[in-house]
Amino acid sequence: MGLVGIVSILLAAVLLSKDRRNIRYPIVAWGLGLQVALAILVLRTPFGRVFETLGRGFNQTMAFAEKGSSLVFG
Repeated sequence: MGLVGIVSILLAAVLLSKDRRNIRYPIVAWGLGLQVALAILVLRTPFGRVFETLGRGFNQTMAFAEKGSSLVFG
């Protein structure tokens, strides 16, 4: 689904562009390449576990905030 979203946004940008000849396709390709590299780094390497740990910590903080607000506001 992520790839479909990226392609859809790029297609819409190209179709809605007033000056399509001024689009620098190598820069667009670099951006897509960096996006794919970051996705591989996060999803397929042990370094991605850092984001998983941060996500668990954030969820725990949100749970504390919910309990605190229920204490204050009933």
